[in-house]
Amino acid sequence: MVTNSGLEPEVLHSNPAALRRWRLLAATALGAVLAVSLLPVPELPLRPPEATDKLVHVAMYAALTWCHVKAYPRCNQLVLGASLIGYGALIEVAQGYSASRTTEFGDALANGAGVLIMAAILALHRARARRARL
Repeated sequence: MVTNSGLEPEVLHSNPAALRRWRLLAATALGAVLAVSLLPVPELPLRPPEATDKLVHVAMYAALTWCHVKAYPRCNQLVLGASLIGYGALIEVAQGYSASRTTEFGDALANGAGVLIMAAILALHRARARRARL
């Protein structure tokens, strides 16, 4: 049996303080991703493998998705996911205008993959919790 972890939508709806905390975390995460994405990249003596960069993008956008689904439980999940994918795409475009960054289509794909992976994980979790309640 799945127990309610206090993070289920029905619990969040009835707990305004929890929603405020999730919304603060979601907004902070958006700001952190923007800052990390647009600040100049320091020159590293050893460059990490290219795949590492893409995994970081997937992880950042998966975390953003998780925070936003918890912060806005009544929001249409398709709209939320599309908004986060759009946010990642806009950041990639903005990087093309910075002196030390470049626009990379692969990064935008990795951002979208992170959103979709977390959305799928959360959908599976909700379906499993729904079945456990029946």
